[in-house]
Amino acid sequence: MMEDIQSLKDEIDKRVHFINIYVALGESHMVDFFVQNHWNTLVHPDAQSQLLQFDEDDLYSVKNIMQMGMFRDTSQQGPDTHTIQNLKEYFSRAKSCAIDNSTFCMDTNSVERKLKELAVDCESRNGDVSVVNQLVSANEYMCNKKSHEVEEMSHLVQKTCQKLGIEDVLDMGSGKGYLGTHLSLKYDLNVVGVDCSEANSVNASSRAGKFLKYWNAHLKNKSDKQFETRDMKYQPVTALVHADSDINFLFVNDNEENSNSILHKQLMLTGLHICGDLSSTALRMFVSKKQIKAACLLGCCYHHLTSKSTRKEYGFPMSKYLQKMDFSLGRNSKMLGLKALDRMQDADIAATEKKSTRSLFYRAVLSVILEREFQFGSGLKDLRVGKVYSKSKNFIDYVRRSLSKLSIPDETSRILCDDAITSYINEMENYRKTLLAFNALREAFSPAVEAIILLDKLLYLREQEIPHSYLVKLFDPVKSPRCYALVSIKSKE
Repeated sequence: MMEDIQSLKDEIDKRVHFINIYVALGESHMVDFFVQNHWNTLVHPDAQSQLLQFDEDDLYSVKNIMQMGMFRDTSQQGPDTHTIQNLKEYFSRAKSCAIDNSTFCMDTNSVERKLKELAVDCESRNGDVSVVNQLVSANEYMCNKKSHEVEEMSHLVQKTCQKLGIEDVLDMGSGKGYLGTHLSLKYDLNVVGVDCSEANSVNASSRAGKFLKYWNAHLKNKSDKQFETRDMKYQPVTALVHADSDINFLFVNDNEENSNSILHKQLMLTGLHICGDLSSTALRMFVSKKQIKAACLLGCCYHHLTSKSTRKEYGFPMSKYLQKMDFSLGRNSKMLGLKALDRMQDADIAATEKKSTRSLFYRAVLSVILEREFQFGSGLKDLRVGKVYSKSKNFIDYVRRSLSKLSIPDETSRILCDDAITSYINEMENYRKTLLAFNALREAFSPAVEAIILLDKLLYLREQEIPHSYLVKLFDPVKSPRCYALVSIKSKE
């Protein structure tokens, strides 16, 4: 196990080194692209010329650029500079830092083979479950993305519960209850869904009732076989939980015998796209509670991960190794970790991304106007104009709406005439391709950020002496960009 941990630390070191070299790129903000002159301060002229040789369509898909490998091998990146000079080296290292290139990332077939080694002797409680699985799928009552996520995750959760003899699931950050209701209806598991929002719990309860009616009617219509009517074994609970919270109260119900028996039950902990620090809290809870024997947790919203200096139950880093290193990620880097390079392979998504990049360009030009015309100095990136772009007819309309959003009086904003606004967009249009190229460099940085967040959590579990902890690529990244789950199983006691 020590060799395994050392290998994991080596993988983390590789990504720490990459992120530290290009930290200025990771922490750059596109809002400041023109006013801070990012193109010339962070990208070497040789790298600039190579990037600008690409067509604009290529620059929208950084993954394609990385795969082309059509870069000159220029002088090596200097250790004392954050300027990107050698594109071949930069893209090669960025690609190698992606989590898919880690030896610790596995597919669902591999983790199921691991489960077989840990299985206990137990029989399925419901003989009809396997037949039901073939008859009803989540895509019949959920959208494509959600059904894909729920089907894949619930299948792995059910396999884990079945192999370990677990019948009860605690679903963290359960939201509208999609995963919990599916686990209950399709796999006959007892599920308690915990969410801090009362509105989510109320909606989940209502939705569970509708799903139950649909399920039983649909199942009856699909088969001549008489199935017992399903009971909904999903219970939404509103609670703000911490790692050291007493989880027994979550299972209290009108049946005192069942409520007391939870003390002796084995649980599995789940969480589908649990936001920010909650994914870290769930891991700590898994480690600290003897009742919880297995976990399948998939986090999202990395930009909401807090650091040790801001919160007791902080989100990143979790491992002692990275804490000793005093390593941290800034908000902009964490936001970059949410970029989904694989989704650009989808034509519809790529078209949406092009619109998004146009919005970035508008916002960057707006910063130039705010600096030159209204004497805004530092802090331009902190000014929020919201979703003005989607409501704007053109750039003039965009600027007018933005100035209003920023509470600049009409008598002041009207000093800037429409012709002047048009001259700004015409001037900066000459440099729009440089913005696209710089954005491509930033997006290439993103997989290293997601990788170190995930590997840090995996190392945390290994440090807690839970060796059966795995990083699993659970979803199709084109359908669901946050696709990596942490699966962990405690050794038999």
